[in-house]
Amino acid sequence: VTLCEAGPRSVAVPLGRAQGRCGLPEERALLARAGGSVLGEGPAARVVGPAGSSRVSRTLGEPAWKRQGAALTCNPEVQASRLSWAERHLFLLLATTPVGEALGAQEMVAAASGFAAQPRAACGEVVSRAMARSPCSAPGQFTVVEVWFLSGGPNGMEARDEEAPEVGREAPKKKAKIVATVALPGREVKSARLRHILVRYQEPGAVPDDRKPSRTRQEAEALLRALLTEFRDELSELKRRFGKLKRPEELALKSERFLRRCKEHSVCPTAQKGGGMCGDLGWVSREAQRKLSREFQEAVAVLRPGDWSDIVPSADGLHIIQRIA
Repeated sequence: VTLCEAGPRSVAVPLGRAQGRCGLPEERALLARAGGSVLGEGPAARVVGPAGSSRVSRTLGEPAWKRQGAALTCNPEVQASRLSWAERHLFLLLATTPVGEALGAQEMVAAASGFAAQPRAACGEVVSRAMARSPCSAPGQFTVVEVWFLSGGPNGMEARDEEAPEVGREAPKKKAKIVATVALPGREVKSARLRHILVRYQEPGAVPDDRKPSRTRQEAEALLRALLTEFRDELSELKRRFGKLKRPEELALKSERFLRRCKEHSVCPTAQKGGGMCGDLGWVSREAQRKLSREFQEAVAVLRPGDWSDIVPSADGLHIIQRIA
């Protein structure tokens, strides 16, 4: 468990590392007193029971041996930290042991920090780097969960008004389009203008589909993470070149790199549109977003104009979505 503190350089605060691993000195001593020993180091470490018993993994599945007394304490490391909800603390990472042994706490935070408010992309980046360090381990052992803290505390999403202008920023000249919703008679739902990049992949074990590239889902997510990183880096250059444009959405529409990458990678028909309309989905109501997938609607709900979404799954494939109005 690792907490990220904000600052000029994101700082990792480990909240739990010594979770009864058999390689720890105190655990080795306890095993020795019980007649066992440890072979190997790190993820490859294995416990050997007393003479005549079989080797078991760190789960210690030898019933006869365990009845004699505890072989590992498995006492969790418990620490407490008062959260400040996006003011001082940005996110929390929960990682399996193989990830924590492949990457240090600061390395995990550094990898995740490149994808602000994009938990799926952040977790994918951490897992990818951990697997590169431990190529012999089974992929299923590498799991990371990120909890991203929204500003405003536990009810930050409820308190957030998407359409409220930022301090020092003039109100928009045009109001967002309004569309009627069938599910909630008498109420109206505001729509958002979106553009996206859609990529497809082959499901393992599925019947090969000639309409989909041969890439795996892992490779598709790696591609979208690379594109998000590229667009983030380009934003600094756009701010330098077009500093007079104060609105993020105005800067976004100046991105030439998006137009190139959308035509190159996106399989959505909108990628063939000309000029600045490339990848443009137009004004999309929340009801229409939900029809694409629940994850699609939830990803758009937290976007401000100019923001990029996390990697979003749908029946069509994987998306990255940018709100432009």
